Amino acid sequence: LSIQETHATPSTISTLDTQFQAQQTFWTYYCGIISFSPDYILTPINTNNYYSSDRFILCKVHHPHQFYEPFYIMNIYAPADSNVNRRSFFEALSDLLYNLRDTITWDNLIISGDFNYDMAR
Repeated sequence: LSIQETHATPSTISTLDTQFQAQQTFWTYYCGIISFSPDYILTPINTNNYYSSDRFILCKVHHPHQFYEPFYIMNIYAPADSNVNRRSFFEALSDLLYNLRDTITWDNLIISGDFNYDMAR
């Protein structure tokens, strides 16, 4: 499960984990990724060398006994305050994915989240 606008803080994460009764979770202030099944093992991908932001989480998902090919989930919460900030965010994510091309398989990447797209802008 990918969720946005979590407002997760170190003091609220244990409450969120209890409420969801999840097997595994990863949180930032803006978003979270939740696994309810022991068949989906989440491993966060460290992106700090390329781009660091609380507005996304990137995880590898695999099965403990390799019953399926690993895949990746990127959950995003794009800025809504300005077109400039949103464009800058997406450019940074695009650069990040390009830099990680040897680490992650783009064909096995799911990008989910709140893109804060507005047709009127």
